[in-house]
Amino acid sequence: MSCYLCKSDKYSKRTGSVRDNPDIDILECSNCGLVYLSSLGYIYGEHYETSGMHDDEVPNIDKWLKETELDDKRRYDFVKEKIANKNVLDFGCGVGGFLEMAK
Repeated sequence: MSCYLCKSDKYSKRTGSVRDNPDIDILECSNCGLVYLSSLGYIYGEHYETSGMHDDEVPNIDKWLKETELDDKRRYDFVKEKIANKNVLDFGCGVGGFLEMAK
C-alpha cells in the first residue's frame, strides 16, 4: 500500500483500529508522516446516506458538539503543538468540534 500523499511504499503500522472495520490497518508513512488507512474499499458513493449514523434524522448540532467535546479535546491536545500556525483538513470531521479548537 503506497502513501496517498507522497507515494512512498515505506510505512509502519500504528496501534488502534477503525471503529467500523477492525480488519483495516492504520498506517503511517515513513517518508512524509501521513497517517492513512490500508483500504478505502468499504466506503462507497452512498456510504453516509445509508450508514444509519443518525437514525435518518438531522442531528441537533449543539447537542452533537456537546457529545463529542471530550473526544475533540483529546484529539486536539494530542496534535496542538504539531499543527500550530498550519492549515488543518480533517476528513470525517463530524460536526467540526476538533476543527473549531484547531482554529
